[in-house]
Amino acid sequence: MKNFCQLQHKLTVIIYFILLPINAITFHLNPPVLDSCTAGCLLPIENSTIWLPYNYPPCIHPGQPVLHWSNSVTCNRPNFLTSPSASLDSLSGMLFAEERVCFYVKPWHVVYSYDCSGNNISRKSAVFLDHKKYARKRRPKRWMRRRNPTVPRIHFQQERYITEIPEDTPVNSLIIKLHATHITNESMYYAMVAPEDSRSANIFTLDTVSGEIRYVLLLFTFFVCF
Repeated sequence: MKNFCQLQHKLTVIIYFILLPINAITFHLNPPVLDSCTAGCLLPIENSTIWLPYNYPPCIHPGQPVLHWSNSVTCNRPNFLTSPSASLDSLSGMLFAEERVCFYVKPWHVVYSYDCSGNNISRKSAVFLDHKKYARKRRPKRWMRRRNPTVPRIHFQQERYITEIPEDTPVNSLIIKLHATHITNESMYYAMVAPEDSRSANIFTLDTVSGEIRYVLLLFTFFVCF
């Protein structure tokens, strides 16, 4: 009895690990939207787009199943389908990738040859496979962000403001006037942080609206850099 329970437990574990990958693959596969049987077999509309679900991986690799090619009683799958990009198992209806594709780069354009009549006369067609999560409208935005890094929202008229304060300059005289603009023309308010020497923190005054910097104490001649 003990040996039977151990054997039953082992079989349960083995069956679980065999079935799990199959369920995971089936979960990702969706049948394509196919045209009518006008060509003699079920085919996607030429140059149409088959949308893969959100939970589909962003990249596929050679040998990986992509989707299940549907079949019907009145209209079968192609007798053969060949392509540098993908291959079709006509018995199981499984379409396998023959190249590595990442959908966040661009849609996958599969050009293929097929035969429906069984007389070895092949025809050509094509279909796009795309990922709902990496749709065409989103890719240019990511490309633009890579080409154009984030632009500063505030732009100063000068990169640096440097001026000299003469020794005899009267108190409350204008030293320099800052000018900056906002990328969306929003209101600007200026603020001044004390330099490394904290003793000069009370020497200057700043108008937060106009950007005018003045000094309020008599100074010896020195350079000021903002």
